[in-house]
Amino acid sequence: MNRILTAVVALAPLLAAGAAPARAETGWHLTFQAGPGNQVSEIRMSGANLRAGEAGSGREVIVGGDAFTVLDHRAKSYTVVTFAQIENTVLPMMKAIKDAAASQRKQLEGALDQLSPEERAKAEAQLDRMKDGDDGGTSTVSLEGTGDTGKVAGLAARKMLAVQDGKPVAEVWVTDAIPTKTLRSLMDRFVDMVTQVAPPEEQGFLKAWPDLEGFPVRVVDLTGDAPREVLLLTAAEPVDLPASTFQPPADYTKSALGLGAMGGMGGQ
Repeated sequence: MNRILTAVVALAPLLAAGAAPARAETGWHLTFQAGPGNQVSEIRMSGANLRAGEAGSGREVIVGGDAFTVLDHRAKSYTVVTFAQIENTVLPMMKAIKDAAASQRKQLEGALDQLSPEERAKAEAQLDRMKDGDDGGTSTVSLEGTGDTGKVAGLAARKMLAVQDGKPVAEVWVTDAIPTKTLRSLMDRFVDMVTQVAPPEEQGFLKAWPDLEGFPVRVVDLTGDAPREVLLLTAAEPVDLPASTFQPPADYTKSALGLGAMGGMGGQ
């Protein structure tokens, strides 16, 4: 899958701008299929709170206030990751890793002439892998309405096109039936942080994504030989969600922040 579309699938339910007025008393239970294996994910959201997890992963993420809470159901534990921790600890670490990889790539490029033909071929193959998604410059991405409408999971939806450097790369179907406006400021901050460490070709899409007018319910990849659905809302139910939905279970133990917790935020 195109790296841009990978970012779309991961962030789609979290980054919608939400054009409709928020319904303070009603929450939503949403079920998605995403990715090449049609993995099933569930999202529960109400007001400025969201809880999401991939079926069978054993982990869920609760988003609310100034923090992410990562639930590990197998260990019956949870980890709280604040934006301040991400900004002060995780982002500098990721930038250092990225800078180290760039330095290693330059050293390898400088040593190519000193290698035997066989060693050079291996080194060039390694350079190609290291450059994947990181040598094309920042792409320009826009989100454009098409006027096409339809229904997804029973909700009225309209089609937008994600256009990268003048070429359509994805169909993005959105709905106004699911309000997400109250999550906007939180997700804008998250997108800004992700953009700082994202490969150049993903940055254009991340910068354009908050401008999406509605909640994404279907994404179709247009970059391959044939259109391929990579995200689909399969069920949407308005529900009343108690406050406990967005809190760790009382019998779970709080764990210290670690890299494992950050992996849990991605549903791994």
